[in-house]
Amino acid sequence: MTQEEISCELKKLASLIDIGGVKDFEDCFIGVNNLLEEIKRYKNDEPFYYKVLSQIAAILTDVGHMQPNLEASDMGLQIVKENKNKIIKQVGESTFYYNFSNAISNSIIEKEPFNHTFHSIEELIDLKLYLWKAIKLSSDDITRPEYIVNLGNALKQQFRITEAIKYYDDINALNLDIPQSWINKSESLEMLHKISNNYSIRMLQQIKEGYEKILASKQIYSQWLPYYEYKINFFQKKIEEARFC
Repeated sequence: MTQEEISCELKKLASLIDIGGVKDFEDCFIGVNNLLEEIKRYKNDEPFYYKVLSQIAAILTDVGHMQPNLEASDMGLQIVKENKNKIIKQVGESTFYYNFSNAISNSIIEKEPFNHTFHSIEELIDLKLYLWKAIKLSSDDITRPEYIVNLGNALKQQFRITEAIKYYDDINALNLDIPQSWINKSESLEMLHKISNNYSIRMLQQIKEGYEKILASKQIYSQWLPYYEYKINFFQKKIEEARFC
């Protein structure tokens, strides 16, 4: 493969993740493994090799998270760990630590906030620190929104829910198509309801409105839509019940 062909293949693999079907993830994982073999011949061309390697690690991390695929997650994490300094040289510290935080996030086995242990809380603290590094090292005047959303997610997992919601609100106010920010805000409000065993009609409306925003997004997988339609209907019923109490 030429360098141009490799660049085209990376775009093709990234597009499979955007489609988001089961077979798409499987094909993407196979394609990434094939591409890892192809780029070995470019090891002497460090700028190209390590830039591509960083992109491959990011794709593996996405496949690992979305499919989910533990092998892909582990491969992505190992690539960034073993090639840290050379990848940083090509993509910069901010991008590296953002990608590294995503890979670390996949390695945290316990995903349910109410089931976290001291060990998983320590993992989340490390994850938050990597995200702070990515944000502080960002050379842009405006930090990339996905950095802020992921920081909110890490705080949410630590039950620092009010702080997390503040970050989601900051991103949602920009009117960008970032459904993960709306999803996590609604889930955070649901967590507050669980913790306090108390809610207002306004809170229920905010949860429902967040899920409604997701249905309008062009960045959400179509196979996820029935679940969010269910959530909207569920909270609409909750609102109606609360009004008659």
